[in-house]
This record gives sequence, C-alpha cells and structure tokens, in this order.
Amino acid sequence: MSDIGNAAARETLVTATSQMAAIWTDLFRDMITEDCELRWREDGPGIGRDARIAFSGLLGRYFARAHLVGCEGVRVLVPLDTAKRRLEGTPYRIGKSPRGRGLEADWVGLDRNGLVIVEAKGTFDEGVRTWNGPNSVPQVLRTAIAQAERTAVFNASTRSKLPAKRWAIASRWATERNGKRPALLAWDPEEEGLNEDDYRELGKILHGADISAVLRGLGHLEAFGMLDGTELARREAGVLRIGIGRRVLESGFAALVWPGGVEALRRREDIDRVRGIRDMISNVAVVSLSSRYAVNITNNSSWVDSEQETGSEVVEDGSRFARRAGLSVLWPAAGEEIELFDD
Repeated sequence: MSDIGNAAARETLVTATSQMAAIWTDLFRDMITEDCELRWREDGPGIGRDARIAFSGLLGRYFARAHLVGCEGVRVLVPLDTAKRRLEGTPYRIGKSPRGRGLEADWVGLDRNGLVIVEAKGTFDEGVRTWNGPNSVPQVLRTAIAQAERTAVFNASTRSKLPAKRWAIASRWATERNGKRPALLAWDPEEEGLNEDDYRELGKILHGADISAVLRGLGHLEAFGMLDGTELARREAGVLRIGIGRRVLESGFAALVWPGGVEALRRREDIDRVRGIRDMISNVAVVSLSSRYAVNITNNSSWVDSEQETGSEVVEDGSRFARRAGLSVLWPAAGEEIELFDD
C-alpha cells in the first residue's frame, strides 16, 4: 500500500489533482478490507455509475504507475499533455500513427532501454468470462491497447517514428460484495530500444518535465529555476531536512498533504502546522522531493547514473514510507516526533 501511495502522490502532483489527496494520504485504508488482497469494503468507493467511472480512472492510473515503476523498471512517466508542451521547440513531437480519430495514451516515459508509451484503465466490471483464462482479453484492455498503439513520438527533422515499448494496463475492482479477485492485466509487446543519443536527449526533457511538475504540485515551482544555483540559492528556495520518528528524510522540497490539499513547507514554523494537523486527523502525509536528485537529474549529463545514486526503492521496515525516483512519502503515526534538522 505504501508503494501505491507513493505512485498516487506523484500522479496527484504532476496532474494538479490535489483534491484527490484525501484518498491516498490515508493509503485507502478506510476503504479497504483487512484481508491480504486489495479488496474494497462493501461495494467500493463511490455511489452510482458516474462516480465509479471517475474513481476507476484515477485508481487505474495509481495502480498502473505503481506496477510499472515498482516491477517493470520504468524510470519516469510524464502525462501526455505535459510531454507535448515540453517537446515543443525540440527535435521531437508526439502524434498519432496512423492519423485519425481516437484517444491517445496517458503517459510518455522511459525505462532502462528506451521510450515507453502507456495507457492505463481502471474498471468495476463484474463480468467473469472476459477476465479468466490465458486467451481472455477484456474490452477495457483492448481499448487501452488501441490508445497505446496509435500514440507515437516522432523525430521532427526526419519525420521517423521512434521505437517504443507500449504498455496497456487494466485493473479491476474487487469488493466484499462482488466476490471477485483483484486483477491487473498488463500488455507489453517487445520492441527495440532507442539509440543512445535519442535516449539521453529525451531523458533530459522528460525528467525535466517530471521534476518541474512535481515541484509545481508541491508548491515549490520557483525552485526549478534555482536548481543550478548555489547552495545558498537552493536553501532560500525552501530546502528542508525533516525527521519523522526514527527516519530522517533526505534534504528536499517538502509539502504537507492532507484532505485540505497540498501546503508547501519552507521554514521552521511550518513544521508546527504539520504537528497540529497530524494531531487532529490521521490521514496526513509529508512528501519531499530530494534536492540532490532534482539537481542531478536536471543538470547532470549522466542523469542515468545520478538516478541510481539517489535511490529508487521502496523501504519496508514496518513504517508507512516509500521512496521512488527521488520522491519520499511518509505517513506520520500518532505520537511520532516531527522535527526539522539543520542541513
């Protein structure tokens, strides 16, 4: 659940959907049964078809991001509209292949070998036949496959389509009442990797897009222009080193996330507000983007090596904590000390 929470946190930040913080800050625990499977209580979140469709779309993105980053070696995922804007004025562009009607995929990103294009779907479909058996392909996955297949990244100068690994992922709700098993289906035909030049150029662009979107979501967008500055400039940008219980987060750009939204943390007195809100309600998270990761990714030409140095793992030590691609998410338990350390 911590892994899914980290994925939900990043997705919330990069898509500016802070109103959804009330779901993942509580790690969905109020909505999930006590058994070992990811099963929703009663009929699941939302009442009525429209609400369930809306929840399905968001939850499908959270689960897909968690699976791809945690299990499939995907390093960065940038929402398609954000990627299109960042590629303007570069040698690359995103378009449909073939041209025509139809929706495009959700994300463009990179794994260890090259470009990835991803479409995620979530559903509360209660059907049986289409979700069972090695040859069963539910319609929701077929739709996701079509969107991933028609989305492409082109070299604008040569008009050639870059090779990409396309992912289509569909997840289905399981609830107490429908008795279904939780399901996540992933479609990923093999394709050749990018050449080194395209890989590195797209890496800088997409990682830069991801970092700027995360900083904007955290309320620290002004810090993006200071990442190549002096240590003093970065300190003035609001770099904090926060300790929660026995864990000290790496120095970074932090925010309090709770059902009231996302609030940037910039100074010592902001920590008092974290303590106060945590003492009132339980579903509170502290999110921090490592400043070292952000600086290395946005400025270091060897950004692949920098990513490895800063760590991209989920830490399981009994606490509600996960770190992925420089983003740490920690849910303070009642009574845990929250303090600020000098960097």
